Amino acid sequence: MGLGKSKHMPITYDEACRRVKPEVLKRIQETFKRLSSNNSYLPQVTFCRDVLGDCVPAKLAEVLYAGFGGTAKGISLKDLVCGLVLLVYGTRDEKTKFLSVMLLTEDEQGGEDVIFEKNLRELIAACDSVETKEDMSALFQGLPRCSADQFAKWIVVHPDLTSFTRWLLGEGNNEFQLEGEEDPPTFYQTMARECGVREQDVMDLEKTYWALKGTGKFEFETFQRYCCPPVPKGLSQRLFEVIDVNRDGLLDLSEIISFVAQCCRRERSERHKFCFKVFDEDGDGVLSREELTRAVEFLLTIRDENTPSSTPSQTGEDGGGGGGGGG
Repeated sequence: MGLGKSKHMPITYDEACRRVKPEVLKRIQETFKRLSSNNSYLPQVTFCRDVLGDCVPAKLAEVLYAGFGGTAKGISLKDLVCGLVLLVYGTRDEKTKFLSVMLLTEDEQGGEDVIFEKNLRELIAACDSVETKEDMSALFQGLPRCSADQFAKWIVVHPDLTSFTRWLLGEGNNEFQLEGEEDPPTFYQTMARECGVREQDVMDLEKTYWALKGTGKFEFETFQRYCCPPVPKGLSQRLFEVIDVNRDGLLDLSEIISFVAQCCRRERSERHKFCFKVFDEDGDGVLSREELTRAVEFLLTIRDENTPSSTPSQTGEDGGGGGGGGG
């Protein structure tokens, strides 16, 4: 599939650096170093969340990530700088070439890079939830493909193909900026401030979260599997429900960070409040007799199942007679 295929950017890294102020470039470099996993590549999830933000649809974010040069390893600093500078300071011709680059696919029949109609429609679907009103019949002329030059000429006349192309090729668009009086807080800074933990704690928890989650979803079964010490299913289910603040049946990273902070980084009184919330099943602010009974039963079960068996020397059975002999 050609959609999002990484090729050469219309501008070089050196040219991109010349178009921004030194302090802006330095801020991008420092932010990249702080957010990258190993100071060499920025993970895709971080790119979509912290660079593009919530205003960009998830599917379009994936397309832009690949278009910028992102791979399974992540995206490099040079590719990120080129992509951002292109979006903000690129000429209309450069932006048009960028669109063509994202859509190009090698034609197996002719051996040349072409743009297939199906890939263009995938871009449209990634940008908008409704079908485009632009007529593409003149572009493809009954064929399944067109050349990059044909597309470049056509899109200039039809910039309203999608909301993204309208924004990218529009005049005087300043919604996406690299300069500002101060940087907005990163995800790590925001979570650290809200949860009362260090930024490094948030970064460490993120790595652990993705290691446990893997490629699947962090559902109740995953949560119960990693509960330590093991707790009864009824209690782990209730604990999961309390952590799952948005009630979607999955635990996201922010919910895990908030949970760990409440249990491990807060004052004792705050931890007591969290435990109370777990046992207050109906959420009325009061523990009924039934809720209190279940809470005690759960706690006793955890104690009994996680307390090492007593040895004779610990109970006094071995040598108990010696104690009696002292009388």
